Amino acid sequence: MDETRAVYDAMMSHIDAMLECLDHYFGEELPAVAHRLYFMPLSPVEVATLVELYKRPESVSARDPLRFVSRD
Repeated sequence: MDETRAVYDAMMSHIDAMLECLDHYFGEELPAVAHRLYFMPLSPVEVATLVELYKRPESVSARDPLRFVSRD
């Protein structure tokens, strides 16, 4: 849980800068670099309930495991 919290905190500390950068492309097709940046702020959203509410990784109610499907 410590690693998850550390990544969450690091991402949240930079989320405003990421969104500001993406705002420059509003209404346009994203170039490849910006498209990768687009997915970064989504990471903390995926674990926010786990980190903020449940505060423990074994909580099965914190996330839907079907959202994490291997694409191999």
